[in-house]
Amino acid sequence: MNLRLMILELRMKELIITFLLLLIGFTCFSQNKVTNRLLSEGKLLYRLEKGSWYGTDHILENYKNLRDSIGSYLSYENENSKIITIFTNRTKPKRVLVRYTFDSLPTEKPILIDRKNHRITTTEKELLK
Repeated sequence: MNLRLMILELRMKELIITFLLLLIGFTCFSQNKVTNRLLSEGKLLYRLEKGSWYGTDHILENYKNLRDSIGSYLSYENENSKIITIFTNRTKPKRVLVRYTFDSLPTEKPILIDRKNHRITTTEKELLK
């Protein structure tokens, strides 16, 4: 009887050790470079979409006279991790109607609204292509 308990105890320890090793292995290998890159890309897409959404809401609510002039929009992340959303003119695609600057994680209120600088930047021109 004592031998049976010892064998059972040994098997239980083996099972526990095997389970712990599997758990550690899954944890270590589940977060690799590919998943981290995909996660970063997904977070960027989410931030860009928020910038587009809030920019569209703001332009439609505050600049009703521009509604028929809007040709396209573009959201991108600048070198300071801010989200920039621009709306271009329908008839003059190289002319920016409104440029919004949002924080890294956009909120409903933009940091900056630019209605004076109507020239499209080189970066924006490349992204629109």
